[in-house]
Amino acid sequence: MAEIVRMPKLGTTMTEGTIIRWLKKEGEEVKQGEPLLEIETDKVNLEEEAPASGILRKILVPEGAVVEVGKEIAVIGSADEPLPEIGRPEIGGEEKESEGASSGIKEQKAPESEIPGKVKASPAAKRVAREHGVDLKMVTPTGPGGRIVEKDVLAFVERRKLRATPVARKMAEEKGIDLSMIEKPEGERITKRDVLEAAGAARAAEPEGK
Repeated sequence: MAEIVRMPKLGTTMTEGTIIRWLKKEGEEVKQGEPLLEIETDKVNLEEEAPASGILRKILVPEGAVVEVGKEIAVIGSADEPLPEIGRPEIGGEEKESEGASSGIKEQKAPESEIPGKVKASPAAKRVAREHGVDLKMVTPTGPGGRIVEKDVLAFVERRKLRATPVARKMAEEKGIDLSMIEKPEGERITKRDVLEAAGAARAAEPEGK
């Protein structure tokens, strides 16, 4: 009997997840417990295992889609058995609100790439960017559909740290300054002066009396 794969609940507060990538293609054999796809929540990225062995007969949800917990995302079964009555959910600007709600996939009135000034980024990428003061417009995306994922932001942060001069790195360590918080145009190095300015700004931001 065919096994329906559903969006799992990976945490007590999780209500939806983003399918980052499928690790198997339609028609490929999968084994129970084998990594089937990569899912992103607002906190972590995890690989979800196949719930059964067989052939990945149908992928119902494409990479990059945001899906509610419990909704159908794929079907695993034998090569010759009939598939359950599940159609591929539609996503796009012409989808009606009622149809979007029943499919469990968030309605997209317009592709993010067509919204002026809009940067496509995963929830985890946005969180890391906030923590390190990174402008997402400066990050090179590697995710599906030109989407910025967490590893893109982390790589940007590391590159920014490496652009500091040796003196700047030493001074930043002494003064407790996070080099990833200092913004510089691409190609320019972080200098001693930049660290001193950041240290001065940090002192000015401290509450009086400290």
